[in-house]
Amino acid sequence: MDGPVDVAVLPEQSASWLGTPGLAGNRGGAAFSTAFRTTRAERDGDRVRLGARDTAAGLSLHLTIELAALRPAAPARHRHQRRRDAVHRGRRQPHAAGAAPGHGAPERQRIQRWTNALVPLELMGTHVGAGEAHTTGRRHSPGFRAGTALFGHFGIGWDPSAASPGDRERLAAWMALYKELRGLLHTGTAVHADHPDPAYQLHGVVAEDGSDALFALVAMATSPLYPPGPVRLPGLGAGAVCHARPQPPGDVPDGNAHRRGVPLPWWTPEGVRLPRRVLADAGFQAPVLFPERLVLLRAPGSDGA
Repeated sequence: MDGPVDVAVLPEQSASWLGTPGLAGNRGGAAFSTAFRTTRAERDGDRVRLGARDTAAGLSLHLTIELAALRPAAPARHRHQRRRDAVHRGRRQPHAAGAAPGHGAPERQRIQRWTNALVPLELMGTHVGAGEAHTTGRRHSPGFRAGTALFGHFGIGWDPSAASPGDRERLAAWMALYKELRGLLHTGTAVHADHPDPAYQLHGVVAEDGSDALFALVAMATSPLYPPGPVRLPGLGAGAVCHARPQPPGDVPDGNAHRRGVPLPWWTPEGVRLPRRVLADAGFQAPVLFPERLVLLRAPGSDGA
């Protein structure tokens, strides 16, 4: 009874895990925790494919793990599928499972990162919280909150009527961007980079045919490096040239360099055109960001620019 509980790939409170669960949802107050049982485990080279089933809830889970020991520094990816097995068959299907209800944007960044290892973005409920997180008392800009919620099933979790006209205008811009990119975000391949600086995280979505991509560079803390080093974009593949450019409204690199009028030379609406291999292997010079800020980078192919 008092023994330690090992951290699973999908932590569940039904297995005596008392921390944040890997999946969160709502079934009318009943059966609050999933209880998956492994039904299949197969090894295929450097990949392990697992299947699990929660019979009571009617949920199926299919997971593919790339073994880090055999493929170091490989970005974590999740390929989105048109058909879903992890749905409640025979009953009304939920639109999305809340990944981090009630948490502030920094906590959402961490929770969504690992939830997306199991749950595709279109089934991962995310929302723009109020300016002050009621669980931490911290305040964050509308851009950081909305940019965090963008990579998921986007929603609004605060009262816009209580916001200033400027904040409502900013929120409307992020809502318009989500509507524009929903097809990419919900059908592409989600990627998470292995960045050496723990202060920065990079994640994004690449279209299945490689014609478009969107990335978020997130400053989670103050970096010991100034300026930060290059950041590589995973998942672009080889071949065509990409037109990498800042994506409004997440195109303002809020940091002391920008505020002092010393922006990156290439950080302009025109951006730069570089081979995919250069962006994937060498990367780009990242802008300086204050902690708990983010920027968006769009990287369509030349014909999609």
